[in-house]
Amino acid sequence: LAGFDAHLIDRVSNKAFYAATQELQFNWRGSQSLGADAELFTEIMDGGEVAYCDWLGAFNFAENQVNPSNVAQWAEKFYAMVGQRSVNFKTPNLLAAWGCDFAFQEAGPMFDSMDLLIDYMQKDKNNTSIHVKYATVSEYFAAVKATPNVTFPVNYGGDFFPLDEVLFWTGYYTSRTQLKGTTRQGEAVSHSSEPLYALTQTMIPSEDRSSIFSSLNSLRVANADAQHHDGVTGTSVPPVVQMYQDDLDSGIRLSLA
Repeated sequence: LAGFDAHLIDRVSNKAFYAATQELQFNWRGSQSLGADAELFTEIMDGGEVAYCDWLGAFNFAENQVNPSNVAQWAEKFYAMVGQRSVNFKTPNLLAAWGCDFAFQEAGPMFDSMDLLIDYMQKDKNNTSIHVKYATVSEYFAAVKATPNVTFPVNYGGDFFPLDEVLFWTGYYTSRTQLKGTTRQGEAVSHSSEPLYALTQTMIPSEDRSSIFSSLNSLRVANADAQHHDGVTGTSVPPVVQMYQDDLDSGIRLSLA
């Protein structure tokens, strides 16, 4: 579908059920009428609400980098993580998606630590069952699909809505109606005021152009911020929603002044 033959998803309901039945990996048939032509190999990331933070978030080396004196402890922690997660899957391949929100921002120390840890685990004589390597997502899915004597179920579920275990996500098409309305208004004001500003450049005294542009730009920024995936969707916490609302109101007011 759209050039993809596999993908990862995370925030779905009943994740514990999929893990317990080893059905985190399946062929997702999104359309009954299109049949197998609409199938896409899918993996639900195992773990809690934000799975990639649950497992690999514990391996943030920013404050405690891997070094020769602690690499064995880090390796034991990694082995334990693999043991906990491996029971959720049918194949011996496990994706360790290193990363978490607002973490892992210093690539140098992170990769230095990851290199040292992976090298240690590959050479660890006490480790006879876990092979760790860097891989692309494509390489990972290729290994999963090449596993002999393993079949994956077909999921006919359509989509995964409603997200009934995380109520503030459910209904995001209709939640925070005031913010959604102001977002539309902000875009409309920008689309009408910016062409007028461009057309009247020669009529505006040069000393006023900068302040007018600054006013228009404040709405540009507010509009852009509101397009965040937790902005117009309404899935932000109340103080952040209010920030979006205030910025849009201010930008609209300045642009219409």
